[in-house]
Amino acid sequence: MRPTDYRPEIDGLRGLAVLAVMLFHAGVGWAQGGWVGVDIFFVISGYLITRLITGQVAQGQFALRDFWLRRIRRVLPALLLVMLLTLPFAVIWLLPGQLRDYGQSLTATALMANNILLYLTGGYWAEPVQFKPLVHSWSLGVEEQFYLILPPLMALLARRGGDRGLRVALGAMVAASYMLALAWAMRDADAAFLLLPARVWELGIGGLVALYPRRTAVAGSGWAAWAGLAMIGAALVLFHDGLGPAPLLMAAPVAGAALVLRSATPTQGAGRVLSARPLVAVGLVSYSAYLLHQPVFAFWRLVSWQAPAPALMALAILPILIVAWASWRWVETPLRDRGRIADRTVLIACGGLTLLLAGTGYALDRTNGGAANWPELAGAGDGASYVDAPRRLAPTRLDPRLRDGNLLVIGNSMARDAINMAVDGGGIAPARVAYVEQDSCSRAAISASLALAGRADTVIVATSIGREQAPCYRLWAQRLAAAGVAHPLVLAPKQFGWSINPALRLPPAERIALRVAPLAPYPAILRELQEVLPAGQVLDPLGGVRDAQGRVPLFTPDGLLVTQDRRHLTPAGARWLGGMLFQAPQLRHLRSAPRDQS
Repeated sequence: MRPTDYRPEIDGLRGLAVLAVMLFHAGVGWAQGGWVGVDIFFVISGYLITRLITGQVAQGQFALRDFWLRRIRRVLPALLLVMLLTLPFAVIWLLPGQLRDYGQSLTATALMANNILLYLTGGYWAEPVQFKPLVHSWSLGVEEQFYLILPPLMALLARRGGDRGLRVALGAMVAASYMLALAWAMRDADAAFLLLPARVWELGIGGLVALYPRRTAVAGSGWAAWAGLAMIGAALVLFHDGLGPAPLLMAAPVAGAALVLRSATPTQGAGRVLSARPLVAVGLVSYSAYLLHQPVFAFWRLVSWQAPAPALMALAILPILIVAWASWRWVETPLRDRGRIADRTVLIACGGLTLLLAGTGYALDRTNGGAANWPELAGAGDGASYVDAPRRLAPTRLDPRLRDGNLLVIGNSMARDAINMAVDGGGIAPARVAYVEQDSCSRAAISASLALAGRADTVIVATSIGREQAPCYRLWAQRLAAAGVAHPLVLAPKQFGWSINPALRLPPAERIALRVAPLAPYPAILRELQEVLPAGQVLDPLGGVRDAQGRVPLFTPDGLLVTQDRRHLTPAGARWLGGMLFQAPQLRHLRSAPRDQS
């Protein structure tokens, strides 16, 4: 039985939010701002939780234990079911590096901390995110961390200061959180997007709406609800991930959701639209739909040779909603009913499954995703450790008195890949190689590299180069040459098609013959570099294996995988490609340099 103060327009708003997120993750162009659906969820959650706490405190019925039990019943059963469902598909379809990442996400999601894991391992907007089945659980981490920390404080404030004291405290938290989010967005966009302190303001806005009595009958309330819905719609259509998740942008859909919660009624205007039965039905199953859609999309992309058409993925939303209804009907609903299933039973079942899934994820991480069982990798492991190994090669180890034959590589993971090619494929002595971390071309990066130019006669700049950035790299090479570097070089970025996973289903002979086309914009970036830099200053890491159509192999001639993640090399790939790259005239002299600097 629904409570008498049930507001169907809130379920409709939930439905709108989850559809926005699903369309965004499907890649539908006109829904490029669909990521704001999560912001709407946060506002709704803050509103409902605050209303629940203050109502129970006023009646003398609030108990923290009961509150957390309700959260467990609401969140864990459907989440654990989806995690269990993803596990066999992950084991069957994922490569070891992917499976290790999935294992980390499995453990972090079970512990409600996937937002923290994502922050520590590259952020939400990293390129492989579309292939991660559990990436979307970051938002659950934010909410559950909020539910763990804030409700006790809110209940205490409500008891001591009433609604007025809670308003003041919550308003202060909203202001502090928003200012922190703005500050982080300038220095660390991933922190501003993923971490709880920068999201409290959204949950708090919903809480503040709940603390002020609704006045839906006053003049203008209907227009306020329409304005809120329009703000949400504008964000959905006009925002895109290139703008970044800046708090200034988020303020619009957050304010829009607050206006709807404050002003909408189910019998008129925007509230009537949101109370339409189809939208309310989607809202009722929105939690399960949110949990299910990303694994479906991620696995679909992983097993496809090319990117699935967004329109086709959007059509999958209907069957996802049908499965979500089944989850809502037979998992969510009965397990939220304390009269049907005892608290003890729920705690034992959820606790046991949480430990099982967290332990399974830990095992997948510790075994490198079962890499030892993959002959195609020849014991290469998960890949990440190999790519990160050159970090130990600090530039101070190079003796400037022996600069001829020294190699300095500047950049990010692309530079570390270049070092692995130099050492494992090019035969360059590790003692003659150093690494400097720089993410991209900038004045600061160029200046920092010039300070080290005297230590090496060959400098390779290797970062994640974007479109129309070639002139900056030409300037970088010119400045290095002016500083006395004999061989200033720029390494073009490499990319190996849409998905590697389908190739593993091919017979060995077909794997070796397989060629895939690098995705846009990588071929265009190579052309731009070759157009603006002098001949010989651009290193093409795939030049020795690219065919006439621009396609590149995924396997070495002896059947070993060149890459696990479409951008970075395995040891076998580094040996094979590096052996060819370091035969180039501008690099060949490094092979004859003395092995040490003694």
